[in-house]
Amino acid sequence: MSAWGIGVVIKACVALRADEMRKEEGSGEYWRAKAAEGPTIELQQAPLSTERLRRALLLLPLFPRFVYVLRVLEGYSLSYVTSILNVDKEACQDALNYSFGALAEALMPVQLAKQK
Repeated sequence: MSAWGIGVVIKACVALRADEMRKEEGSGEYWRAKAAEGPTIELQQAPLSTERLRRALLLLPLFPRFVYVLRVLEGYSLSYVTSILNVDKEACQDALNYSFGALAEALMPVQLAKQK
């Protein structure tokens, strides 16, 4: 699919979930506070696989998930991600930082998590 086509699909997805995205977007301050609280995602025990990674990504709140997928998996620049999602750079960066910690915790083996 061309970059233009991918952009159209992403913008359609964002438009479809706009109300939910607005609720979770908050601000940079909101996502810094969420990261400081620590994620509340239930840990998984299965060995790392594509399916396990997919399930862990689906556990992320919608806004950080969109940011993570667009920035990390699709490789878009942070400025392009902010323009697609129509958010400020600070909120986008803080949601991305949150997603790194939450995803790491979601993928952490249960035994290691209990030792924390």
